[in-house]
Amino acid sequence: MCKRNRKKILFQNAQWVVTSRGLRAKIPNSYWKFSRIELRQLRIVDGAPCYESVLLATTKEWICLWLFVEAFEVALSIFNGGANETILANSMNVYRRSKTRQPAQQVGVLS
Repeated sequence: MCKRNRKKILFQNAQWVVTSRGLRAKIPNSYWKFSRIELRQLRIVDGAPCYESVLLATTKEWICLWLFVEAFEVALSIFNGGANETILANSMNVYRRSKTRQPAQQVGVLS
């Protein structure tokens, strides 16, 4: 592999890698990539700003959310001076509200 095509790994955990280009899943050939700009994109939910990438990650069962948020926060600290804690909290609250509306079996709660 040509050295020019290699991306320097700035951080990684069990599921995610932060490179100079952004955040990507460790799954080979994955389309789960967020550029530096995409990481900062917001969506308004119930009148509150939320991180679009966090909302998207919460919809996928294969994603361990705490690993995603860990890598997401590291990426934003490198590229954007850090995550806005209020916006991140809004994003997580949207996720929590969506899970409380589902039956316990679907969110992995044992009866």
